[in-house]
Amino acid sequence: MTTSINPSDVRARVGIDALNQPGTVARRSIGGCEAFEIASLDLSCMVVPERGGRIVSLRDRTRDHEWMWAPGPRDRLPARPVGSDFASGPLVGADECLPSVGACAVGGLSIPDHGEIWARPWTVDPGDLEHGVLTTRVALDCMPFELERSILLDGPSCHLSYRLRNLSGDALPWLWSWHPLMVLPENARLELSPRPREIRVESGEGVPQGAVGPWPSPFEGACLDRLELGAETASGKLFCGGIERAVLTDLAVGSALEITADPAVLSGMGLWINRGGWNGYRHVAIEPTNVPVETLGEAAQLNGHASIPGGGERRWSLRLRAVAAALD
Repeated sequence: MTTSINPSDVRARVGIDALNQPGTVARRSIGGCEAFEIASLDLSCMVVPERGGRIVSLRDRTRDHEWMWAPGPRDRLPARPVGSDFASGPLVGADECLPSVGACAVGGLSIPDHGEIWARPWTVDPGDLEHGVLTTRVALDCMPFELERSILLDGPSCHLSYRLRNLSGDALPWLWSWHPLMVLPENARLELSPRPREIRVESGEGVPQGAVGPWPSPFEGACLDRLELGAETASGKLFCGGIERAVLTDLAVGSALEITADPAVLSGMGLWINRGGWNGYRHVAIEPTNVPVETLGEAAQLNGHASIPGGGERRWSLRLRAVAAALD
């Protein structure tokens, strides 16, 4: 049985002593679904719990810039059964991958494409709404996990706080990744810190799969700090480790999104760049993760961050902050 989160506990876990410009939560409707808009003077975030807890909009209100990408109308949010191909889903904005990113089989369990929870409705804790906190939960069928996420805004910052509980008595492997499909700026810059010594190409179209090289050019023609893959049409999924902060900048509109990950738990970073190589779309995803691998099968072979003891839990946080672009 779950209980309502105390907002002061949420603030403590994401490192906030007090809220200077707290956001408020309002009920909305989009695509026939109930949505919740959390808004401050500087930032707004719209979440659709029944479509995988999806963040369909993250808008820098100061600079009037939308960061979440959509393949068409933002209110096109089809329901898909668990086990569906991810490409058949809404694809709008940011969802969560758990307990895997890539489809795989582990210990007789079949894990679907991009995990399970993007296609599963999440429940809302109504007790937190009056405190400006949107707390949602989802239980998995393929593994005995329950994920809880709380979102609150403070001025230009959006704080996401997570708790993953192992409901079984046995230690279990886990793989989580934030999965935001974001607008790919025409005049883009990407800064990662600490600066990675190397980055690995996992998969893609028009990129040398398996290549490992230095940031920002792990292979010929690549310029990843400008989100360029060396070909006019290409896509690539890449991994690196030890990244605590990423800043994606759209120089054309003067807006930047700073993503800060909890280094105590999130030891890896995925980077997905799509310049038409996948389904003709153009978008980018900066994906903090507990381990920089694609499948739960790979994570199960690792120790530490990739395992939760029976009856145990893991907690972590992300901060998204809208800031003015630092011009070249």
